[in-house]
Amino acid sequence: MSKLSKLSWLLVLFCVVPLTALAQASKEDQSERYAAEGQQALAAGQFDTARTDFEQLAKLQPGVAEVHATLAAIYFQQHEYELAVHEVRAAQRLKPSLPRLDTLLGLSLSELGQFQEALPHLEKGFKQSADQDVRRMCGLQLLRAYTGLSRDSDAVEASLALDKLSPEKPGSQRHNGRLPQMID
Repeated sequence: MSKLSKLSWLLVLFCVVPLTALAQASKEDQSERYAAEGQQALAAGQFDTARTDFEQLAKLQPGVAEVHATLAAIYFQQHEYELAVHEVRAAQRLKPSLPRLDTLLGLSLSELGQFQEALPHLEKGFKQSADQDVRRMCGLQLLRAYTGLSRDSDAVEASLALDKLSPEKPGSQRHNGRLPQMID
């Protein structure tokens, strides 16, 4: 090997390593920017902007369960229930212990009319959630699922339990398609 080709090879080697490091740093900077902008958009209720930011973040950080969980909540908020289910399942594969995923899965499946699959998640969310709004949403979807499955006595029990949950609004529970406090 000539002296010039050795020098060329060394230059390439020393240039490629810093470029790789630079690309990694750039990816981390982009990830931080998308995360920050996405969180700001969520806080401001700008779900389209948050969706775009978190979709970009998911491309850069596909192995982060919290990104998929946040995307699932955004999709649910935007009535994109199939996408929400897909993202919940991605988050569950990555981090099964992530809180509230079962509830979000149950709510999304119920919205899709997949009542049988939604039931265990909704029942758990209705009985165990400390958040009153989440419990109410689970209860409403549980009522819907029981009715859809012709489980009338269970639907009556769910309705009575909902009335106890919100005595100030007996019989007038309304589901508005929003996901209260599911996005941390």
